[in-house]
Amino acid sequence: MRFLIILVGLIPLLLSAKEFEGSISYSIEYEITDARLKGRDLQKELGSGYVKFYTPTETLAKYDIGIIEQYNPTEKKTRIREMNGKNLIGNVTTDSVRIIQMYDIPSQEVVLGCQLDALRVEYSDSTYTEFYYCKQMKIAPSFYKDYVLSGYNQIFERIKSVPLIIYRKSYVYNTLTIAYEKSESKVDQSLFNYPADIKWEVSPDF
Repeated sequence: MRFLIILVGLIPLLLSAKEFEGSISYSIEYEITDARLKGRDLQKELGSGYVKFYTPTETLAKYDIGIIEQYNPTEKKTRIREMNGKNLIGNVTTDSVRIIQMYDIPSQEVVLGCQLDALRVEYSDSTYTEFYYCKQMKIAPSFYKDYVLSGYNQIFERIKSVPLIIYRKSYVYNTLTIAYEKSESKVDQSLFNYPADIKWEVSPDF
């Protein structure tokens, strides 16, 4: 009987620990901060949004300009398929920029019916990013444990959730990414397949 009571008591915890699986649509807005870019249409050049598919084993983002970015934590690499036909592999296990500090900031934001918490991350290059996340949409921190680029391993160890707003402050342009639609359902694994004979090259940006 005692075992049964303990098991019943654990059921809500087990259910609440379920990781988010499904898709989220994000819009992106840009604010140019470098005078050399004045007059450029960054939404046209870089895209105005993307759909990101989340599973417990992989993520994939499909940008509206044709770029597809895939991350598999087993590989510890990103695979980026560009609209010009290039297929790039990026190493995410190192970064020249490091996190200086992370701290919670006030948030009154509600997105997709979820009250968001917020974390500000400041980097050694004097830029910062704010992550507004939904605690109910969980991501296991182990998913990003080897993703050192942009400090994602540290960030997701802290928030353990899907960010629904990301504000990135930089020197050239700032970006505001906001989720506006979600579908919580099992993702078709064929989405992550790519031809076996595809040729990959190491991205010069990594």
